[in-house]
Amino acid sequence: MKKLIAFAALVLCASLGAASAVFSETANVLIYNYENRALVVRQNKTILADLDMPLQRGDTVRTETESYADLVFYKYAGVRLEASSECELVKISESDVHLNLKRGSALVNITKLSNGSSFIVESPLTLTKMRLGIQGQFWVRIRPEDGHITTAVKKGPVDVSIKSSSSAVAVLDLQALEMKAGTFIPNAREVNEEESKVIDKTSGIYILR
Repeated sequence: MKKLIAFAALVLCASLGAASAVFSETANVLIYNYENRALVVRQNKTILADLDMPLQRGDTVRTETESYADLVFYKYAGVRLEASSECELVKISESDVHLNLKRGSALVNITKLSNGSSFIVESPLTLTKMRLGIQGQFWVRIRPEDGHITTAVKKGPVDVSIKSSSSAVAVLDLQALEMKAGTFIPNAREVNEEESKVIDKTSGIYILR
């Protein structure tokens, strides 16, 4: 009997150790904060978000009307999903983050990326990629009424690739790029008053230290 109990205890400790290992691998990507209600869709199941909830590759985070969710990625990036947004975590590793923004908008605050690192925010029409070696602060929005994509930059530059072509546009500090389906590749322009107010919020997006 004592041997059986000892074996059961060993199995329990091993399983707890495995669970801790899984948590430690994912604890660097988590929901740091949210307001009202946020949801996580994982393997076709919808879960109510909680503070410090670890996130996994393939998760989709959703916010509702008048809510937001702050996500942190390792020690170099923070992302705020604003109200009525939906974003899939396509890739999440310390050197490679790829987010697919399906609706709504995302504010991004990134410290300097090291060589070999990549941080991408995808939208239905564009891929916004942070350059290496610089701090980046930008906003990507999918306008609900017409699907136009806006990328506005506080600190850059960021490279915006157009998915329908091989073209890319460098968007510099305090510039914005608006992309419409079926149109020619636009030039970056100066941010307008609304965009300027929004991108100012990026400085306050939390990053793990």
